[in-house]
Amino acid sequence: MRLSDITTAKTVIFTKNSGNLVAIQQGDQIPWNLKRVFFITTSSTEKRGNHAHVNGYQAFFCISGSVQLLLKDGISIEERLLNPLGEVVLVPPGIWVDVHLLENSTLAVFTDLTYDEKDYINTWDDFFKFKGHL
Repeated sequence: MRLSDITTAKTVIFTKNSGNLVAIQQGDQIPWNLKRVFFITTSSTEKRGNHAHVNGYQAFFCISGSVQLLLKDGISIEERLLNPLGEVVLVPPGIWVDVHLLENSTLAVFTDLTYDEKDYINTWDDFFKFKGHL
């Protein structure tokens, strides 16, 4: 997969005086079968991710604060800044993702696989082998 395979989806926001309802659903924003949702929160700046997936698709959505994604395909690097209730970034397998959560941020991650340690590529050497660069 290449960085050009990364797509975005708009959320549906229903606004009232009392607040917002933000909808993300399979078939509209998430084009694959949803199996797992997890949240990463931080009160200080934190770096997470730092891996790629062999088969797993991921969708990233900032709930609060700001989150910077650094996306790498082994040749190119792209940076995406996620702001609260903005777009959903859909990342296919084979893309290395570094996640930088700024202070007081919450990130939601939607995946098409349940947790499986074997699906993770955790080192650059393994990533470049997987991508066929070595």
